[in-house]
Parts: sequence; structure tokens; C-alpha cells
Amino acid sequence: MSKVLKGKIHGTTIELEGDPSLPDGTEVEVEVRVNRLTHLERAFGGWKDDPDLDRALDQIGRERHEARITQA
Repeated sequence: MSKVLKGKIHGTTIELEGDPSLPDGTEVEVEVRVNRLTHLERAFGGWKDDPDLDRALDQIGRERHEARITQA
């Protein structure tokens, strides 16, 4: 039987988001694959909800939109 479940690591314990539907004590093999988005969120998390960054990105979007219109 094979089943893919997501979870979070807490020390040496993995907390699963779903029910593995296996009896307690069942031996399993675990292949750990890290969610890449989690790493990006950690790396750039300092910018989350930054009003200056939001304004800058809005300005860049407006400028790109205006450039497309003038090139057409």
C-alpha cells in the first residue's frame, strides 16, 4: 500500500495533516521531501505585509502596463 500525506516536523515527530488509516504501531517507511515554497516563504517572509514593498510592486505593475499600451 502506498499513500502520500503532507505533514510538519516537530523535532523527531512528524504530524500528518490527514489520517493514514493505519493501526497504531504499524511500521512504515518515510521519504522526506521538503516543500520548496516553504523555503521561499522563510527566505522572503520579512517582506510579507510590507506596505512599502506593496506600493513599489503596484508602481512597477502600472509602469509595465503603461509600457505595453504605448508599444502596441
